[in-house]
Amino acid sequence: MKWSSLISEKKDRSIIDMELTKIYSYLRDRNDYDTWGVLNGLSGVILYFAEMYKCYHDEEILNALNEKTEILLEHIQDEKIPTFCSGLAGICWTLRYLNTNKLIECDDIDEVLANIDAYIKLLYENYFINNIDFLHGGVGIAYYFLLSDPKYGPKSGRLMLEKLLDTRIENEDGSCMWISPISDSALDKDTKVANLSLSHGMASILAFLAKYYEVTNDPNAEQLIKKIYRYYIKTKNPSDYYSVFSTWIDLNNPDQRDESRLAWCYGDLGISFALNYAGIVLGDKEMIDFSLAVANKTTKRFTHSNIIDASLCHGSSGASLLYNLWYQKTGDNLYKESALFWLKDAINRIETIDFNQDTFDTSQLNNEYTLLTGLSGVGISFLSLISPDKITWNEILLLL
Repeated sequence: MKWSSLISEKKDRSIIDMELTKIYSYLRDRNDYDTWGVLNGLSGVILYFAEMYKCYHDEEILNALNEKTEILLEHIQDEKIPTFCSGLAGICWTLRYLNTNKLIECDDIDEVLANIDAYIKLLYENYFINNIDFLHGGVGIAYYFLLSDPKYGPKSGRLMLEKLLDTRIENEDGSCMWISPISDSALDKDTKVANLSLSHGMASILAFLAKYYEVTNDPNAEQLIKKIYRYYIKTKNPSDYYSVFSTWIDLNNPDQRDESRLAWCYGDLGISFALNYAGIVLGDKEMIDFSLAVANKTTKRFTHSNIIDASLCHGSSGASLLYNLWYQKTGDNLYKESALFWLKDAINRIETIDFNQDTFDTSQLNNEYTLLTGLSGVGISFLSLISPDKITWNEILLLL
């Protein structure tokens, strides 16, 4: 697959360069970090700096990257949570990524991280195996081991597969789902839902199982993937909805539907990637075609998107990134046009930020520096549009 920049006009490139420099300068000068994870802390800033250096090859950026990495290493022993979003699994992924890209010097990264990985493994097997959340639970930890550890990865994946098989709810039509805990002020505390999302729900399970199947060819994983696919088929919104899928399915009111947002975290865009990857891994043309149909319908949602800020998680820079990835996969100009539309929206929001303020307006960003909801994510999305190199960090968002 040939990767190409979406930005060809010099004036457009100069605008992005300027915004990237502003973001970089703000993050370089900020040192009041109190979280360390790759998606919600300093590791995400480091990842952004790594991509900045790969794009611009500026030694000043490399020096700042090294300084931030030293701060991370000073605090890594303070982190006790093993999860992918905010804990040690994501931090270790970041260090491995830096090592792979020769941005840190390390003779044997497996040996350096051996004790931390053993700690993550211990907590995973004894506690987090019971939590099937990607960002904050066992699915994310098992996924980390699949990405990084050829010895323990298949075993950790099998443990999670067994948990998923034990806790699934089978339906008469051959589909299956899982009950997810949900925190939403609009719902009763006893509401039980099937969460369809990529961040916390069944799409992340689908992507994880596809990665596990790719590594192991375990037929149980293949069967479970097909059951999940059937559940997505049966829970589509009516055709007159803007979104193909609702945010989740309320098990007490399964016919009730809503318009999910256009985002990585919840909604059609994130789900379409999980379906596409699973279809490719299984060689299932029907699943691949369905994923493309879901993605194609999103390209018409220039309005009614529920995008309210510029973030990577649920904002316009995230939509731009995902459409860019779809464009790189397919070469379809529909995705290119959508990527550029949401890029413009993100730039408009970021251009209004006063970087001298301690906090930003929520229509701009909910967080100042993190990858999911802050400037690091906006910056890394912008970089993905101009960098001539293949994007290699996107696996941390299950965009496979």
